[in-house]
Formats: sequence, C-alpha cells, structure tokens
Amino acid sequence: MSYDVWATVEPAPNRFSTYLDLGNMTSNVAPMWRKACPSLDGLAGIDGKKGSEVSSALSIGLLEMFVRRRTLEYMAPANGWGSFAGAFRYFAAITRAANEHPDALFGVSR
Repeated sequence: MSYDVWATVEPAPNRFSTYLDLGNMTSNVAPMWRKACPSLDGLAGIDGKKGSEVSSALSIGLLEMFVRRRTLEYMAPANGWGSFAGAFRYFAAITRAANEHPDALFGVSR
C-alpha cells in the first residue's frame, strides 16, 4: 500500500484546471509522518483541504522531521520498504506544493 497525493489548482477564468501529481510513497513510513505532524494525522489529514489550510501544519511537521531525525530514523520499517530520507523528501515536496499553491485542493489515496 502507498500514499498517492495530488492537488488540483483551480484555473483563472476561461482556463483549465491544473493537476499536480505529487507521486506516491509507501505507507510503511506513515508512522514517521504521524509522529512529526499529529495535527494532520501525518498526510492523511490533508485530503480534501486547500493548501492554505494545511501549509502551516505541514511546515511545522517538516521542521519536526528535521529536528527529530534520529528518533524518526529508528521508526524506519524493518522490512526495508521505506526510509527516513525518502519519507522526508516526499513530505517536503508536499509541503512545498501546499505553500506554493494555497488555493489548490489536495487529495490523498491510501
């Protein structure tokens, strides 16, 4: 299983919507995200929300991941499917998208 995340940016009048495919990441690293960003239950809590609604919490979560790296690295799945580095990069990409597209509507499939 994995987390697939995307965002839809509403267009200017007479334009088409822009779809941002933010890729996917194994759900084996979700406990790291939940630990770093409990207010959003990791990434699950961004589903159906606009970037402006989640950007602050995501930014705080990203900082938590950076500061608590050693603790979170120990949460890496024993089966080898996922790592702190990958979880951090993915979380950073989603945080950046929320900050850059405050009006975008985010979706999460897990």
